[in-house]
Amino acid sequence: MRSLEQIIAEQDTALQQYPEITTPDSTSDVSFYSHMRKMWALLVQLVESAWSDFRTEIELKIALTRVGSLAWYVEQVKAFQYGDQVSITNGQTAYDIYDPQKRIIAQAAGSEDLNTGRLTLRAAKKGYEGLVPLNGEELDALKTYIGKVKYAGVIVDVLSMNADELKISATVKVDRQVFSTTGNLLSDSSRLPVHEAIAKYLESIPYDSVLSNTSLTDAIQQVKGVKDFTISTSSTRKAGNVEWELYNREVLSSAGHLTLHPDSIINFIY
Repeated sequence: MRSLEQIIAEQDTALQQYPEITTPDSTSDVSFYSHMRKMWALLVQLVESAWSDFRTEIELKIALTRVGSLAWYVEQVKAFQYGDQVSITNGQTAYDIYDPQKRIIAQAAGSEDLNTGRLTLRAAKKGYEGLVPLNGEELDALKTYIGKVKYAGVIVDVLSMNADELKISATVKVDRQVFSTTGNLLSDSSRLPVHEAIAKYLESIPYDSVLSNTSLTDAIQQVKGVKDFTISTSSTRKAGNVEWELYNREVLSSAGHLTLHPDSIINFIY
């Protein structure tokens, strides 16, 4: 989006192309002409901002609704309604009645093996303490549903697994007016906002199942009172495994969601 200065400069350039228009004599910032020029520039900027937001929204919807894409398959998993039968109308698969109470999938992710073309979809539901796997009947119903909505010839594996575990060593620079050195809020010592933000991010990693340290850092830096967040080491392991696997920038989650291991070290500094 253009700045006000760029729009005003374009106004001045356009004015020079019409010699029959007398250039305003006053150069004062408080003159009527200056006010009108700035008001018009602000109006143009608001319109361009609205169009930019609208274009971003449309492009996101196109990406999500592109039939057959990985993102599209993940959206189909999230649209699953447990206990309902999907129908086909005019070549489109859909439920007769939209019932959000039956949409039990809280998180879905997917990945594709480029060598075999095999697609793997992962799903989890909300439990008392975070995301948990579907039970046997729920998973069987989801597999049947995916068999109805998928493209013919596409081999799809549908999984529901316990969360992968993430262990990190990180340093968080925080505002001493907001945080204690243990990461608790000064206004509410029962709250650990950084840990909460990490948990929220790990439960909702992108549709491609990739955990990105860069995206995690961005999420934590949105927490009020956090000035900087630096990860020094990071590793993951599948639920039930003993060995940890180090990674540098990003890693594929086998479950499609993760939990922060209690052995993680997060130091808070001012």
